[in-house]
Amino acid sequence: MAFGGFFPTIESTLSYDGSDGTPGSEIDLSDDLGLNEFSASVWAGLNWRFLPRHQLQIEWFQLNQSGDATAVRDFTFGDTTISVGAALSSKLDFNLGRITYGYALLRDEKYQFSLMAGAHIATAKATVTATGQLSVGGGPPFTGTQTESTSTYTFPLPHLGGQFTYEFAPRWALQLTLLAFALELSDYKGTLIEADGSVAYQLSEHFGLGAGIKYFNLNLRAKRSGGGAEFDYQFLGPAVFGYIPF
Repeated sequence: MAFGGFFPTIESTLSYDGSDGTPGSEIDLSDDLGLNEFSASVWAGLNWRFLPRHQLQIEWFQLNQSGDATAVRDFTFGDTTISVGAALSSKLDFNLGRITYGYALLRDEKYQFSLMAGAHIATAKATVTATGQLSVGGGPPFTGTQTESTSTYTFPLPHLGGQFTYEFAPRWALQLTLLAFALELSDYKGTLIEADGSVAYQLSEHFGLGAGIKYFNLNLRAKRSGGGAEFDYQFLGPAVFGYIPF
């Protein structure tokens, strides 16, 4: 069992179509909406080796961003067209969970290479409140306040990959993980790449500390009646953690 913190730099874009199917503008969530590029999250994970060559991994964390900005260009988000000069207040809630089964193809006292298969579960919801000159549903411009919010989209994305663990010194271990996949169904499609690396030191029989880096790249396209949303999300950053072996 592991628990700790994750401190990524985030790059993300979003387009959200109108209810009549009108394509939404591609919006850079940092440049256009002022969302913070840096975030911090509690991270939790479980690695259960239930047989010598078989393991189950579970991981979860949440990255929330918010920010304020002034619109520097006209763009459309959902049914609302926002004009230059409008005041914007926005937020993005993003949750990511992972469950993975691993089979140790190669294994000895110091190293192990495992084949991995499982699924990521991602949920994303964006909300934009604009005050200024607006237009809703192609109607005439007006001055006022309007809030648009995407649905809470949930994307199950299967993955395949590998994991290498090497105990390079007493109490010290290096772990490298690479997971990737692409999937297209009737109502959504997506691709993902996750790459993680960490070094851990076991302080005692029942506790250890570690640090590493996590990279994640996700592209999601969800369809709905009359429209949809497309979401590109990438983050990279350090993680620190404690763990309890059992």
